[in-house]
Amino acid sequence: MFKKLIGGIFINNKAEFKWEQIRVNKVVEEINNQIEKKSESIRDYKDEIVKLRRFMWEELPHTTVDMDGTNFEDVNAMEQQLSKLKEEEFKHEFYYGQIQKLKRSLDAPYFARVDFKEEEEEIESIYIGLSTLFKEDTQDIMVYDWRAPISSIYYDYELGKASYLCENGKIEGDISLKRQFKILNSKLKYMFDSNIKIDDEILQEILSKNSDTKMKSIVTTIQKEQNKVIRDDKNQLLIVQGAAGSGKTSIALHRVAYLIYRYRNESIGAKNIIIFSPNEIFNDYISDVLPQLGEQNMQQTTFFEYASTILGDEYIVEDSIDQMEYLLSSYADKDYKLNVKGIKYKGSNDFLQVIKRYIKYLEEEVIKFHDIVYRGKVIETKESLEELFYDSFSYWPIKIRLTKIRNRIFDKIKPLQKIRLKEIEEEMKFKANFEHEIKPLSRLQRYREFKPLMDDINNMTSIDTIEVYKNIFKDKDLFMNLSNLDHSIDELNYIGNKTINNIENKFISYEDVSPILMLKAELEGTLRAFDIKHVVIDEAQDYTPFQYEIFKHIFKGSKLTVLGDLNQSIHPYMGLSDYNNIVDIFSEGKKSIIKLTKSYRSTREIFNFTKEILLKENNIQTINRPGDKPKIINVANEDKMINKIIGDIKELQEKGLKSIAVICKNAKDSKRVYDIIKDKIDIELITKEDIRFKRGLVVIPSYLSKGLEFDGVLVYNGSRANYHLENERKLFYTMCTRALHNLNIYYHDRLTPFLEGISSGLYETE
Repeated sequence: MFKKLIGGIFINNKAEFKWEQIRVNKVVEEINNQIEKKSESIRDYKDEIVKLRRFMWEELPHTTVDMDGTNFEDVNAMEQQLSKLKEEEFKHEFYYGQIQKLKRSLDAPYFARVDFKEEEEEIESIYIGLSTLFKEDTQDIMVYDWRAPISSIYYDYELGKASYLCENGKIEGDISLKRQFKILNSKLKYMFDSNIKIDDEILQEILSKNSDTKMKSIVTTIQKEQNKVIRDDKNQLLIVQGAAGSGKTSIALHRVAYLIYRYRNESIGAKNIIIFSPNEIFNDYISDVLPQLGEQNMQQTTFFEYASTILGDEYIVEDSIDQMEYLLSSYADKDYKLNVKGIKYKGSNDFLQVIKRYIKYLEEEVIKFHDIVYRGKVIETKESLEELFYDSFSYWPIKIRLTKIRNRIFDKIKPLQKIRLKEIEEEMKFKANFEHEIKPLSRLQRYREFKPLMDDINNMTSIDTIEVYKNIFKDKDLFMNLSNLDHSIDELNYIGNKTINNIENKFISYEDVSPILMLKAELEGTLRAFDIKHVVIDEAQDYTPFQYEIFKHIFKGSKLTVLGDLNQSIHPYMGLSDYNNIVDIFSEGKKSIIKLTKSYRSTREIFNFTKEILLKENNIQTINRPGDKPKIINVANEDKMINKIIGDIKELQEKGLKSIAVICKNAKDSKRVYDIIKDKIDIELITKEDIRFKRGLVVIPSYLSKGLEFDGVLVYNGSRANYHLENERKLFYTMCTRALHNLNIYYHDRLTPFLEGISSGLYETE
């Protein structure tokens, strides 16, 4: 009945296989017919667009305006032509998009089939692909979009009872067949019937391949727990805790594609969704996934990039990568420990509360009003200004309140300025030699008379956010009162003085970015993005409570998908210890935490080895994909280490590995290793300045490797001298879990303590 193919994959009997190929041919024929018809239409629309543009250029411009003014008949003619042009351009763009989707489907029109029988209905064969395909003459559905409600049964159920939710409610029935196809160049290569969710057999076949240059779609291998995340549309806040290699980022991107499909009739598109990624390289690494799924890319950014647009270019702003480089390479700095305390403190929930208390203090104690008096007459009383600030305008941020008050005062002063100008002009008439200069001189004198008053009003109603932030630290007593007592006075003085010096030198440290943005959000009310409906935050564990508060201000009312792994917190001093802070900050609306405990990236041997790096017990699992054991390699010195790495790279390349990363602790080490290796082997250096993910053989700092994966990972200098601080254990774990097939760790003298407790049976030594 069944015949075994390569890699443990089975196909059905020849008759079934032949029948399925005939169906593939019919679908491909339908796609080609639709491409041809739509191509004819698009040519017609293009011709019409050219005609309309030529007519508007050659005919309408000569008659649009008469000598005496506007000819409204011609204006109406122009508007009609513009409306027609816009309509034709929309049709052209729509059909162009349809053709591109059809062309993407030609190679592999679908990848799965489910035979489903609703109650009291006939069995229907549901074929699932990247997009829906209707048969043009009958409007029968030949292929269902993988995001369609009915398609969920393929991912969520085994043979037997199944159900799905749609607009008509819950649909129940039975699955009698689940089949997966491999179609390449419109030809059926194999098919696979399964009574269980697509798991070890076919998944291992796919995952055993080499890593591609960029992240690929996982639509054909989505698992039940992953599908739950992708299709969740009930929660305002969805937190996904996923083990290394569980596919968090890919799931997030498929979730974006699902949301675009699900809410396509509610005008939510790619432009209304934003993803925050760890760095620009990672943005490029994931940039192909949505286009593979037939959707435009959503907005992609980093927290630093977003913050920089808000802070402007008056200050030099440190990014997270420069901060990480300092933390991982400047241990010998005499102020290193104090700087670390400052970084840790400013990223903490304690300092967040300090800023919140400071904002309240500003409103109650710092904003002071007084009577506005001109020539002995009170224009506005102190009491009236306070009533405006604390009552009438209380729902506005402080800066907006002050601006409204300033404008109100100015409105009252304008009539007085006009009166005074006339008085001065009259006085000037009786002064000699001013006949021809009365007006300009009068204005100048009026300006001088009113300037002290205007300056006083501006000073009273102005607030500079960065200066306000600096003033926390300038007022030592205030700083001590607002701060907790976990730090000594000397430490707080150091933190405060360094902050003041940085700001006065037009430099903002990365740890100061979030507090300043928080103040901007509260004081200015400028950080709102009304067009964003959904926010995806990747690598959630490396964001601070401050940053989540800022996300709350910027994207108020938006839904959030937050994905991370607490075991991969690469920043040694900033980040989350758990997700309670996020839940507390986003207290409104329904929320859920989903855990993904199965890893699909590494071989069983690499998985078992890296799992032991973590000290605490965990329930992480892996698929049973065998491979080589990781190697721990002892060398005599650094020169020997480099030579050994070069030799091992060549050996791995001969084995067929395509992407290999030499991961160093910091950029300084990466540059040194690269400079030595580059003349002996074809290799690329990845730095923070890169905006493209480089393929093949690379040298990369540890913190830039986050979220990436490689066929082989070679960890440079895993010695005790290089990795011994306990707060860098998770960084080391993250580096090692980048490997799909091979992992080598090199050291000299003594091995890092992170590996000392690992069972000797889990690795090989050299």
